[in-house]
This record gives sequence, C-alpha cells and structure tokens, in this order.
Amino acid sequence: MKKNNKKLLWLIPIVLLIGVVGFAWYLGDSTYQGITQISSHEKMRIEAENAYLKEIGFDQNAFLSNYHHETVVLDVTEPEPHTVTADYILANGDRNQDTVVMAHGMGGNRQTVYPTAKMFLKMGFNVLAYDQRNSGENTADTNTFGYFERLDMDAFVRYAAEQVDSTKIIGVWGVSYGATTVGMYVGIENANQQVDFAIMESPFSDASEMTNMVMSEMDLGGLPVDLLVKLGNLVMTLRAGFNLDDAFVPKEAAKASMPVLVIYSDDDTVIMPEMTKPIIDALPVETRFQLKVSGSEHIEIYADHRNDYEKAVADLIAAARERKTSE
Repeated sequence: MKKNNKKLLWLIPIVLLIGVVGFAWYLGDSTYQGITQISSHEKMRIEAENAYLKEIGFDQNAFLSNYHHETVVLDVTEPEPHTVTADYILANGDRNQDTVVMAHGMGGNRQTVYPTAKMFLKMGFNVLAYDQRNSGENTADTNTFGYFERLDMDAFVRYAAEQVDSTKIIGVWGVSYGATTVGMYVGIENANQQVDFAIMESPFSDASEMTNMVMSEMDLGGLPVDLLVKLGNLVMTLRAGFNLDDAFVPKEAAKASMPVLVIYSDDDTVIMPEMTKPIIDALPVETRFQLKVSGSEHIEIYADHRNDYEKAVADLIAAARERKTSE
C-alpha cells in the first residue's frame, strides 16, 4: 500500500505539469487563431454587398464599365498552395502599359481599392487589384501581417512584368494592412529588381505592437496580454513557421532601392503616426518620399486630400521614370 502511495505522489506533479502545458497550449493556440484569422472569407467574400463602397457612393459596376477588365487567378505555392484572385483593369485596353499592383486593407477585398485605382487608371496605368490572404477569393486562410502576403504580391508583380516590355514601369500600392504588405515586400530581391516605385498609405511598422494594442482593448478575462502574445507567438512559430517579430516592416523597408512614398495622417486614430514613422526613418533618404496630412481619419486621406495625394503620387512616378531611364 505504501509503495502505491509513493507512485501516486510521483504521478501528481506529472499530471499537474501535463495540465499546465495543455492549458498553455490551449491559450497559445486560441491566441494564434485570433491573431491570424482577423478577417474571414464569410465576411469579406466578393459576392457580399460592399458596404464601404456603398457608404461613399461609389458604383463599382459603373466604374468597371468604363474599362476592359478581366479576372486573373494565380497559383501561389508558398507557404502552402493557394489561389489568389485579382481584377486586371486596363486603362486603354492594352496590357503593355505601366502597371500598379494594389493591396487592400483589413476588412476589405480587391473591390475596396477601386476609388484609388481610378486615379491610377486616369494616369494611364493598368491596375492589378488582388484579394489578400483570408479575404475575398484568396483561398489562404490566415493573415500574417504582410509576412506571407508579400508572396502573393510578388506573384502579381511577376505576372505584370510578363505583360509589359522593359520600358514600362511597375509599382505597388497598399493601404493600411495592405500598406504593411508593401512594406514587407519592398525588401525582397525581386521587388528591387522589378518594382519601380512603392506607395504605403497608413502602414503600421510592428506586428507585435499592433497585436498588443488590439488585444489590450479586448475582454480577456483578466489574463495578461503579454503572456497570451508570447504563447501565441510560440504556437505561431511551430504551426506557421513565422512569428510576430518576423513581421517588422522597418527592417525590410531599409532594403528598398526603389522610390517609396509613405502617406499618413496626424489624426489617424487606428494606425497612429508613431506607428508609421519608424518605416519612414528606415527608408533610404535618397529614395524616400512622404505626404503627411491633418484632419483625416483612417483610409480617408485620398477622399479628403485628393489634390495633395495625386501630386505626391505624380512626383513619385516622375522620380521612378527618371531613375529607370538613367539606368
């Protein structure tokens, strides 16, 4: 009987340890799921009514009727096989034109960039507006703060490059979450080989900071945010092969060789200026452009400051053309 009691005493700490580890994994996995599935296909499917465009009075059907447009679906194999869908909108019916690849923000889909796409089309640019991961018709089921999203962007940059001759310029544009995708993308080798300009509107620089900020506003039942983020990061590393620390935009922005424009508002209450400025500081001075405005809320800069926005973009494109002709 005494021997059985001793065995039982040894089992108690083992069972407790297993319980603690299991609970920690549960918390970490729940956090991981929450972090990487911020949007959902159900909410952001293309077939759903686009509340944002309706709210601002933008008729996407009337807009598309002015241009030749088609759907492009690309297969992306990394980090897992998935398909990415884009609207390919031609300014003058010719594929061999300057082209911009456009990435929407969180909670949107490829249609939500149409108001800004209209600006590029008037400038003579073709537009490739695609669905980011876990949005629209993109079949990837996780959001990764631009870390894997940049691979989808790269697929469309490569596609655009195949449609045009070497005299044409290719740019990338993103807003909010999409701007962070651009920021993560400009550091990779192919971006510096094939992209002539990049535009980031209201990007956030640090996935860890953004996650901590969002989770601090949630009801977590008294659980500490720092602990949950650390556990979520651990599960993310094991399950997805990356973590929040990998999605640090200034590190990638510092590698950019093309002209880059960062647009932001002093009055943005979603992505505050201090979350954007580290990206600006990291960009090479000789190719850095910026437009700072006041009085605009998140993703409202183009609507509020159209002339300033279009001039800043035009100046950036002029610099990109000059750089290309001098090479």
